[in-house]
Amino acid sequence: MPDTPISAPLTEGCTAVVQEVRVSPYANDPRLHAGHRRRLRKRFLVGGAEVMASHELLELMLTYALPRTDVNPLAHRLLERFGSLNGVLSASAEELQAVPGVGEQTACLLRLFSAVCAVRAAESTADVRCMDTVNKVAAYMRAFYKDTSVERVYLLLMDARLRLLDCCLLSEGTVNDSPVPIRRAAELCLYKHAAGAILVHNHPTGGSAPSAADLDMTRRAETAFNAIGVPLLEHIVLSEDGCTAILYSRKQEK
Repeated sequence: MPDTPISAPLTEGCTAVVQEVRVSPYANDPRLHAGHRRRLRKRFLVGGAEVMASHELLELMLTYALPRTDVNPLAHRLLERFGSLNGVLSASAEELQAVPGVGEQTACLLRLFSAVCAVRAAESTADVRCMDTVNKVAAYMRAFYKDTSVERVYLLLMDARLRLLDCCLLSEGTVNDSPVPIRRAAELCLYKHAAGAILVHNHPTGGSAPSAADLDMTRRAETAFNAIGVPLLEHIVLSEDGCTAILYSRKQEK
């Protein structure tokens, strides 16, 4: 699809296997593991990720969530459960917390690390000053969907010159479903004083052709946003093989 302008120009102004875990009475003694953690940090600071195995990188991350615990067994359990470091970082908070030894704080750290990496990648590969075409928005957003297996809906808030004010995760669902809180989206538009909004969601499987639910979401969002004076500029569906701009496609069909 040729690159197309954002439609309305603005005027300026899984089930886990539970295993019995036997813990040594000395497992949480910080003196026992302080030297090992210190060596991990030094190896990383001197040689970077290239000199460390996946389980060591994961173990180093986990020490910041569980500073008084031997996290080596947990790092191995996570890698066994999800297959790779990338698999661990792509897992949802619910999937992570199904692994014995992972609580809310640990799951939050791993999800945070993944999210920060996605934002960093997006900011380094896209022009965030102006997103006036579908392809610019799609290029910026692809990093947010890297290696995910579930559907996520994001709301991009724009100023009058189509510069990005904020990018907010609205919902995260199953492989082919993510309920969208339209009221919450409208509240974010008002809170950020947005002049326009763009919805973006992914199809983890299949192509980018919008479903009936996608079209219904678009109509409901248009109605809600128009009621508060913030136009929906576009709703973009991303898939591995391309993207579809729903509002632009609808105009072409008329």
